[in-house]
Amino acid sequence: MMKILRNYEKISDQLVNKGKSSFYLHEKVPVNIVRRVRRKTGMRKCSFPFTYLGCPVFYGRREIVYYDNLIKKVMNRVMSWQNRMLSFGGRYILIAHSNTAGLKGNHWVAWDKMCLPKDEGGLCFKSLHDISKALFAKLWWNFKTSIYFRGAFTGNNYFLKPHLVIA
Repeated sequence: MMKILRNYEKISDQLVNKGKSSFYLHEKVPVNIVRRVRRKTGMRKCSFPFTYLGCPVFYGRREIVYYDNLIKKVMNRVMSWQNRMLSFGGRYILIAHSNTAGLKGNHWVAWDKMCLPKDEGGLCFKSLHDISKALFAKLWWNFKTSIYFRGAFTGNNYFLKPHLVIA
């Protein structure tokens, strides 16, 4: 291992900082081997779990405690001002990852609760039903008020009634 690190130092012109570096071994590795690795590398031994680039690294079973910091960071991001900059897809992915990180199964939230305002515990998503109704009303209004559409495509017989019921 040290030979590989020395080759890296030669090729990259960078030195490995042994004071900041560490190695990880299984907890059942004999103490004499741990001492030998520590002496040859000049690095300290650390234990699992640890965090690398913000993600927990561990062996064995997943535990929710390993993901606490990651979940807090994601939830803070969701609730922060940067949330307003995310697209619909970005919000969905962020929520999906934060809901499933370290948890068994999926924890679903009703869409109508996600459509609530933030101060009521929602995420300010737009209701797809409301958007569909609004677009349908706009389309109907364009047909109703446009002479071009009425005369060219539909004829006047479709618009004899004053109101159209939008369901």
